[in-house]
Amino acid sequence: MAAEFAIFGVEEARVRAVRSVAGACRDRRAFPSGEALAEEADSALDGAAADGADPESPLVGAMRRAAQETAAREVVLALPLSRLLVRIVRVPVDSRDEAGMRAAEALARISPFPDEELAVGAEVVQENETELVVLAAALPEASAAEIGAALDAAGVRVTRVDVTALGRLRAFWPRIAPDGAPGRRLVLMNLDGADWDVVVLDD
Repeated sequence: MAAEFAIFGVEEARVRAVRSVAGACRDRRAFPSGEALAEEADSALDGAAADGADPESPLVGAMRRAAQETAAREVVLALPLSRLLVRIVRVPVDSRDEAGMRAAEALARISPFPDEELAVGAEVVQENETELVVLAAALPEASAAEIGAALDAAGVRVTRVDVTALGRLRAFWPRIAPDGAPGRRLVLMNLDGADWDVVVLDD
């Protein structure tokens, strides 16, 4: 990945734009997309009804402003856990080649959209002599459609999708495990003022 790139984080009430330079986050900006835009959205709805145009959704408006003000054309999209299907899957070491398939099967079992074929990403987060611990994630079509429309309207292309909570865990890791000692840790994160993320870390 390039040494400098833009990250667009979709939150409950805003789109957060961050420029990453050589691994450091700079030039943070927030573009409201939720209740803070209620009056603006109502005004746009009235205007659109008057001229026959389709009203712009708050997410589209926030994404468009983020792209315009940051001049970003390619972005890393960071999404909250509430937008994703996420599962930890344990796979025997001798079945390493099946990790992707087993991750897809695990997400299919918990998906509220049984007829939808999921595009699953899987990453090994821990490995020992007997098993792999795999983090599996997928973006359901219901979430992807809304976000995709906003990205199209903003004219930006996504190069990678990340989970916001995992990025925050990495950023806060020196405070979460300052001594690096094994054990169990419970991490509570309220990243957007709406939903709480709960992460249990073993060793």
